[in-house]
Amino acid sequence: MASLLALSWPRLLTVEEFLQIDLGPELKADLADGYIRMMAGGSPAHARVRMNLYRFL
Repeated sequence: MASLLALSWPRLLTVEEFLQIDLGPELKADLADGYIRMMAGGSPAHARVRMNLYRFL
């Protein structure tokens, strides 16, 4: 019974395991507390704001 319960919980990833995953050039992900969290890409407007802040600083 305990083995069935163990299979129902997701296993947390280590940093080494996360770095071995090939997500390709299009996908971006972050490892937070052992869970993979997919990240959205930036828009052209976001890139413009980011560059303006960079220049300001």
